Amino acid sequence: LRKAGPPKSEFCVVLSTNTDNLKEFLKKLFDQLEIGGQWIEDSYTFIGSTNINTWSRAARRQKSKTDCQIEPSTIVSTSTDESLFEFTCNIEPWSVNTNTSKITFSWTNGKDRSIFESFYAHVKKKLEQEFSTDE
Repeated sequence: LRKAGPPKSEFCVVLSTNTDNLKEFLKKLFDQLEIGGQWIEDSYTFIGSTNINTWSRAARRQKSKTDCQIEPSTIVSTSTDESLFEFTCNIEPWSVNTNTSKITFSWTNGKDRSIFESFYAHVKKKLEQEFSTDE
């Protein structure tokens, strides 16, 4: 059976930590994943985009393979000027009593929503590894 509605363009996860910890963790993770964008000043909202998939297993294997090569001229970049997708990430307190925060990732533009979904799955996994979920 086919889904009745359009694919999801917004994903949420609730984690057992405060918004400041999440923002710092995401800053580092987005840098590692070469995600371009910026945090809106004095807020917990990030507007970002990427030109290249750096989070998939195949991309990470390719990177480790090229990092081990002696000849830097053999490295082929698959980056393009056009972004794969654009997104927003918003962090908000969820429950002050239990010190939990909610992160919402929203796909805003791009050619392939499934690439965004794989990005979200990777980020969610990293977040869950770093911060335990008590639900």
